[in-house]
Amino acid sequence: MKQGSEFDSPLQIAHLCFLKGVLGVKRSVPNWAVLRECGQEPLQFYWFRAAAKFFNSLLSGNSSLLKKIVHADIALGATYRKCWTAEFIEACVGLRAADTYANCIRAATPLPLQDFVVDLHERLRAVWRSWMVQILGHTLKNWLLIIHGWRCLSNQAMYEALPTCCLGTWSWN
Repeated sequence: MKQGSEFDSPLQIAHLCFLKGVLGVKRSVPNWAVLRECGQEPLQFYWFRAAAKFFNSLLSGNSSLLKKIVHADIALGATYRKCWTAEFIEACVGLRAADTYANCIRAATPLPLQDFVVDLHERLRAVWRSWMVQILGHTLKNWLLIIHGWRCLSNQAMYEALPTCCLGTWSWN
């Protein structure tokens, strides 16, 4: 799940078309807005979480053959970038604790799922916030020009009225 590729999957596109149809909105409505309105995450989030659970279940299983296969895949991942564990480690790049997850995989120890899911949510929130600033930036700038004309509000009151996703991006000059 690389940042910026949340909507590249044909399955994700079909899912979004379905959600837009259910909501009765135009196809031009931004994908992030549709997902947030429906309380959904990109499908890649669910895949990534399931892959982490799968890795942990491979390690905790009773099959010695399965454990040998996991260890062989981990060893192969050191030199070959197309094996499962190497791709999983690469997908973790960009998460807050990516090094921790990579070390867990290389050491064949279970991933801390609770922290992993929190990291995934943080990544998605960061993408969502950047989208909000990009899409709504023009609208917010116009809104700020209107509200700045209200003489009864101080700069502090305007700053407090600004959505939290944009707090570090505007100056009052």
